[in-house]
Amino acid sequence: MVTPAIQIPVRQAGVEIVSYYNTEMTAAARLLRRQSPLDVPKDTVDYRFHTRFQQDFYQTIILAKAGIASEAQWVDWTHMANLGHEICDEVAQMCEDRHIKDIMGFQHDWNKEVIAQFYATVYFGHDPENGNKRTIYWMTEGHHYQCSYTSVCRYLRLDDQDVNRPMLHYDLPLSADQVRFMYPRDRIGNAGKVMGLYTYYSILNRLFRTTLTPRDGNPSDISAHAKNLMSRMQPDPRGGDFSVADFIWEEIKHRYTARQEVYLV
Repeated sequence: MVTPAIQIPVRQAGVEIVSYYNTEMTAAARLLRRQSPLDVPKDTVDYRFHTRFQQDFYQTIILAKAGIASEAQWVDWTHMANLGHEICDEVAQMCEDRHIKDIMGFQHDWNKEVIAQFYATVYFGHDPENGNKRTIYWMTEGHHYQCSYTSVCRYLRLDDQDVNRPMLHYDLPLSADQVRFMYPRDRIGNAGKVMGLYTYYSILNRLFRTTLTPRDGNPSDISAHAKNLMSRMQPDPRGGDFSVADFIWEEIKHRYTARQEVYLV
């Protein structure tokens, strides 16, 4: 088996590359992302891509990122349990109560070229042949794949109630004032920042940042809907369940649609 490796796309003679790295191309990239590549004929010679947009996005956005993708990381829950630290035990128990502990502990290395191909070709749509259910489409090594939302729930081994739980991305990211509960009184001025968090939330933020909400960007801020996720991790009744599958689905979706620079897992 050949292991896919990062490589510059093969281009057709006379076809110029379109760079989507520039800020003025953000709107164009967003528009093209919303169009199904399945509705147009293949216009590339590189087997990995279906459209020139996918190919150019791969080359000018994804390959422009220094690390291409974050390193594969997971939580060693056994190690945390052996620490004998009360707050670590509280974190582990809350993650289990919110149905995310097993996912955060999933250990499997990944191939960065496969991830790069995914983000270059992914399209979020609906499958008319399957009750118009929301479905994700992408290409890997020239082959087209698709996966329904219900299949994602099954692959993640979530219970049947997950689809009925609150969807965190339906709401805007919490404001700084709304996350003041995560800070001691003398640190409220840091609301929205990593510095000054109670130890419990500091540990959660570090674990989430490398698993459920991976980010290579600004390390000083709690990112977007990660604040909503942290709010759900409050002890009941202030916190509460949420749809894990929807959170992961929307994080992937927002990561490639929010701006022209993609944040890769």
